[in-house]
This record gives sequence, structure tokens and C-alpha cells, in this order.
Amino acid sequence: MPYQKRNLEIKASELLGFSPVVILLGFRQCGKTTLARRLRPDWRYFDLERAKDFERVTGDFDFFLKEYSGAVIFDEAQRFPDLFKELRSAIDGDRRRKNRFLLIGSSSPDLISNCLIHNLLFKRVLLFLLLHSHADAIFFEGNKSLFV
Repeated sequence: MPYQKRNLEIKASELLGFSPVVILLGFRQCGKTTLARRLRPDWRYFDLERAKDFERVTGDFDFFLKEYSGAVIFDEAQRFPDLFKELRSAIDGDRRRKNRFLLIGSSSPDLISNCLIHNLLFKRVLLFLLLHSHADAIFFEGNKSLFV
């Protein structure tokens, strides 16, 4: 199936320039991974459902961040619930640096609540909830939301 360009590609790319973290959430097979890899094709990609990637990321996160300090895509972020806490610490260490991490995850209630809790705590995350339609998305920043 050929790729259909999403309306939010430009917006998501722009927002990565303003925020250290952007999160793409959505239902299975709605195009989250494809979108992320198109947004940042040269970034390091880690699929946390793959055992090797999961171990590399979760084994010693401080060491991981020294090796990959930014330009990282974390797919299936819901597999590592402490990722938000770990990233908060990394982001606090260099608040001015933007365009660092792109997280992808299912729209599971746990992941969404974890995203929103940490988003409200440190307001450094821009969150997209992708819908099934290639044209629709909901964008959250702090306590505001809008359709893209």
C-alpha cells in the first residue's frame, strides 16, 4: 500500500523544533511508525518490542543516553513505563536543547495517562493522538488540545 502523506507531518516536524520530545500515539496499524520514520529518517530507531533493543535501552539508561544523547525514536514506548521519568531527567539536564526524542506508542490507557502526567509535570512533551483517518489527529500541548 503506497504511503499517504498525513496532514500533521509538517506540524509534527515543526514542533520537534520547539520541544525536546514529541509523542505519537494511536491505534494499531494507523501509521505511527511510518510517520515517525518519515519525519526523522536519519535518527536512531529502537523498537522496544524487540528484545535486543529493549535491553539496550533499559539496561543502563544513563549509559544509553551518553551513547545516544538525542535524535532517537523509541517505538512501542508503552513497553518501558519508566521511559518518561528517565527522559525527564535527561531533558532537565539540557533544557534548551530541542528536537531530541520521538516516542511512538499504542493508545493504551496506561500510556496515555503516563504521558499526560509527565506532560503536566514538566511541560516539555508535545503529544499527538493519531486517528484511523490519514487526515485526522489531535494535538495536545499542556492542557490545550486542537485538531490538526
